[in-house]
Amino acid sequence: MMRAVLWLALQLQVPAPTGYVNDFAGIVRPAAARAMRVLIDDVRAKSPGEIVVVTLRDLGGRAPIDVARDMGRQWRVGRGGQPGDVGRNAGVVLLLTPGERPGDGRAQVAIASGTGAEGFITDALSGRIADAVGREAVNAGQYDAGLLAGVGLLAEAYAREYGFTLSS
Repeated sequence: MMRAVLWLALQLQVPAPTGYVNDFAGIVRPAAARAMRVLIDDVRAKSPGEIVVVTLRDLGGRAPIDVARDMGRQWRVGRGGQPGDVGRNAGVVLLLTPGERPGDGRAQVAIASGTGAEGFITDALSGRIADAVGREAVNAGQYDAGLLAGVGLLAEAYAREYGFTLSS
C-alpha cells in the first residue's frame, strides 16, 4: 500500500489544457503561438484531426513519449466517434521539454498520435518531425520556431491523408 501511495505521489501532475498551444514552459512567443493556432485551426476545420502543442519544463523523470501519450488521453485529443470511424482519435500531441538553449542537447521532443492518426503519423514520420523541430529551433535560436515547423509538418500530413489544401 505504501509503495502505491509513493508511486502516485511521484507521478507528474498533468496540467489542464489551455487550448491547442499549451506553453507551460514559457518559451513560445505570441506571434509563433498565433501562427501555430492558424495551422491547427485549418486542420480542425478540414479534417477530423487535432494537433495539440505542449511545452513543459520538467517531466518528473518520465519518458517524453509517455507524458505526451498520457496528455493525449487525459485531454481527449482527437475527436470522438463510433468504432470503425476513420476520424476517431485522429489527434496528435507535440511535446517539447526545452534545454537551457536550442542546440545544447538537453531538449526532448515527443510526438504521440491517437489510434486514428497512427496510420499516417508513423514512428518514422514522427522521428523526422522531431528532427526538424530541433534543427529549426537551433537555426532560429528559438524553440518556438522549431515547434512551428513541427506543427507545419503535422498539418501537411493531415492534408495528405484527408485530401485537403492548407489555407495557411
